Amino acid sequence: IVLAGTFNPVHAGHVKCVQDARAFLEASTTYTVVAGLLSPASDARTSRKFKRLGKGRPMLLTTRVMACEMATSHLPWLGVLSAEAAEICASCVDSTEAVRRAADLALQGGATAVAFQITTSESVDSYGGWDGIVQWEAEELTKTPERVFPKRLVMVRPGSSLPPGEPPEGWHA
Repeated sequence: IVLAGTFNPVHAGHVKCVQDARAFLEASTTYTVVAGLLSPASDARTSRKFKRLGKGRPMLLTTRVMACEMATSHLPWLGVLSAEAAEICASCVDSTEAVRRAADLALQGGATAVAFQITTSESVDSYGGWDGIVQWEAEELTKTPERVFPKRLVMVRPGSSLPPGEPPEGWHA
């Protein structure tokens, strides 16, 4: 499972989100979660977000990675994407697909790895709900037909809620 974000700063809520996602998947699906990953956004992506939101200067990626490593050090199954890898991944979808491919290689043809990207209900709302997600994915596939979307797990933050209706295929809520 992969949780992407700026992690500026990382906090207990991020770690709890990944732990809750693991517990949900193992309790309500047939999946066994073998690893989790915090995937900090690149410096460029984080700077664009801060500028758009009118915030000050963000922490450097290397600092955010170190903070994530400290926050997850007590959980051996939860790792942090390196600063070098974070700069290469253009999006959280890229980092999730990279994790899935690495897991497939590690399994050496035994079981099949399935990567889940954790997202929030606010992210779903930003696309206009479940129908907006379906439309966005269809548009992305017309641009890049070979694109593979990870399975997604939508976590609800305190004070927010899921959009009405059922999630599309590949999405769990």
